[in-house]
Formats: sequence, C-alpha cells, structure tokens
Amino acid sequence: MFALEAITGVLDGGAYADQVSSKEAAPNAPEGTAHTLIAIDLQAALARTCSRRMDDLIGRLFALPSNGSPGRSAIQDNGAGVCG
Repeated sequence: MFALEAITGVLDGGAYADQVSSKEAAPNAPEGTAHTLIAIDLQAALARTCSRRMDDLIGRLFALPSNGSPGRSAIQDNGAGVCG
C-alpha cells in the first residue's frame, strides 16, 4: 500500500494517506485524489518468470485466512491472461 500512496499521491502531487478527504465526512471538500497510468511490458520485464510468479501470488492470496466475508468465494483465478 505504501508504494501505491507514493506513486499516486506523493509523485503526482495529490493527497495521500489521511489527506484524502471523505465525501461522507465533508461532502463539499475537494478529495485531492490524483490518478496514475503505468504501462508495463510484462514479457520484457519478467520474461519466462511471469506465469510462475503470478501463480505464486495467486496461491498466496488464496492461502490467506478468510475473515468470513461473502465476497471471498467470488474471487476468480484470472492471472493467466496477465502474463500472456
């Protein structure tokens, strides 16, 4: 989460951490959000290791303890398309 805050808030000049305003708490305050678009060529960046690493990430996510939320059963393993 720290990396996302650094990229989308600090580097872009937007709000970050507790600087982001809540529309529920302050409906008329500007949120201060910023947007970042990054394109990564996974074939060039990871070559042959992408699929193996993506499978490992997905396995680790599925191995996390469930907090009983109903949304967990809706998680789909769609990582294969990411690596090409």
